[in-house]
Amino acid sequence: MTESRVWVGCVACYSQGRSVGDWVDAITADDTTSTLEWRARAHADLARLVPEDPWDGVSRHEEWWVMDHEGLPLNGECSPFQAQELAEFCEQVDNCGVPLDAVLGYAQCTGDDLVAVDLEVCEAAYLGQWDSIADYAEDHARESGLIPSGIVSWPLDCIDWDEAAGQLFHDLYDVTAPAGGIYVFDTV
Repeated sequence: MTESRVWVGCVACYSQGRSVGDWVDAITADDTTSTLEWRARAHADLARLVPEDPWDGVSRHEEWWVMDHEGLPLNGECSPFQAQELAEFCEQVDNCGVPLDAVLGYAQCTGDDLVAVDLEVCEAAYLGQWDSIADYAEDHARESGLIPSGIVSWPLDCIDWDEAAGQLFHDLYDVTAPAGGIYVFDTV
C-alpha cells in the first residue's frame, strides 16, 4: 500500500482563520492527536506569533480534524479516528488477494461501509479482472469446458459474447476498474 498520511488540524484555529496542525501517518492518526505533547507542538508556531495566549484555554482547542490526506480511499474530511480505522483496514486489504480498488467496488455493490466489508467473503467472491464482461464470458466458457480444447476460432467469432455475459451476470457483480476493465464478483 502507498504510505498514507493525513493532515490533522485544530478545528478552533481553523474557525479563526488559522491553519494549525501537522501531517501524521494515517495508521496512527488518532493515537497521535490524542497526546497533549503533539497538540502543544502543533500550536507552538502559533504561540510564538501571537504571544497573548491565542487559544485562551486549552478546551477550545481539543477538537482535531483530518482536513487533507494522501494514500487513502477517502473523499473529503473525517475524524482522526476514522482515518486511522481506514488506514488499518487498507493494511488488511494489502494482505488479502483482492486489489483495494476492487474492494471499494465490492463495498459499493453490497452497500457496506468500506471498513465493514468482510474481507474473507470479498476474497471468496472475487473472480478477477477482465477487459470487459464479454471477455469474462468467453474466458468463463473456456475455463469451464463449455468450449472443447482444440476448437478452431471461427465458430467462436459467431458467438455474441456480450449476450452470453448478460446471462452470466444475473449472479455476478461487475465493477469498473479505475485503470480500465472490470472487476468481477460472485453474488453468493
